Amino acid sequence: MDPMLVAARPFDRAVSRRSLLGAAAAGTALGGVMRLAPPAAAQDEESTPAAAGPVPAHRVGVGQIDVVVLDDGLFPGPANLFAVNAPPAALAEAVTAAGLDPAAITLGVHPLLVETGGQRVLLDVGSGPFGPVPGTLPAALAAEGIAPEEIDVVLITHLHGDHFGGGLNADGQLAFPNARYLINAAEHEFWAAEPSLDELVIPDEFKQLFRQSVVDFLAAMGSGLEQIAPGDEIAPGIVAVDAKGHTPGQLAVEVSSEGEGLLHIVDVAHVPAIHLAHPDWFLAADNWPAWTAVTRQTLFDRAAEENLLVATYHFPFPGLGRVTKDEVGWTWTAEG
Repeated sequence: MDPMLVAARPFDRAVSRRSLLGAAAAGTALGGVMRLAPPAAAQDEESTPAAAGPVPAHRVGVGQIDVVVLDDGLFPGPANLFAVNAPPAALAEAVTAAGLDPAAITLGVHPLLVETGGQRVLLDVGSGPFGPVPGTLPAALAAEGIAPEEIDVVLITHLHGDHFGGGLNADGQLAFPNARYLINAAEHEFWAAEPSLDELVIPDEFKQLFRQSVVDFLAAMGSGLEQIAPGDEIAPGIVAVDAKGHTPGQLAVEVSSEGEGLLHIVDVAHVPAIHLAHPDWFLAADNWPAWTAVTRQTLFDRAAEENLLVATYHFPFPGLGRVTKDEVGWTWTAEG
């Protein structure tokens, strides 16, 4: 992409940084849509703690394709925001049985770098400089000896701040200036219409902050954000997969080479003990809960039947594993 395309559409830092920081604070109610912090932290940057260094990257081979799991940091959220429709007693039992704190379940943020056909493809870009604690993806890439200019393709799987925030730097310019930026056309259409978000189980003021952060990002990207569809090949061996539910146009990603396969489910599930054992429990931030359940069933059943390696965005680092089918839901076996 020509960086001049974005230079011609200056990013309003005064408005957009405020809205993005506000959306980060709103994560307290969104249950992890963005990095979580109390609202005061979003308004007082000097009080924000420095980000810790990234966890060392984890590499896995899929045939001739290299997949690198990168660390963008951690965020906590109470259990009931990851399962707003769960009976409280059943949720407490599931969480405590897994050794988790119901008041603060800590999730990771793991963008993937896929190296294939001479291209470097980033699957999501973390929350970037706009969260109360900046994401560590830039440092994780630097530790691998990869400069931002060496990224060829950026796929934004859906428009939640911990997936698109790192697409721009603190100056509002492209964080990856030589990359093509891709998004599902259905996702772009949904958010470009500035939806009411009435279906989300969060206060109205947080809906506005959340919505405004996306509006600002889309305005900054303009026509430089290329629209694709499920089934499109992103790069050799990388195909976009329909994963609607969490958002109306969320994409999962399939990586395949020489008979081996990896299915990146992105935000189809956030907490193994909650969403694999109880496929119908959904997040406060799920736009289409019924489709969330259908998509979980479709993707995890396929992963179990084909013994695919599964990559996740929020499971404990490196977020890789396999699933086997249970009477209800699936069992997760971590790898790596």
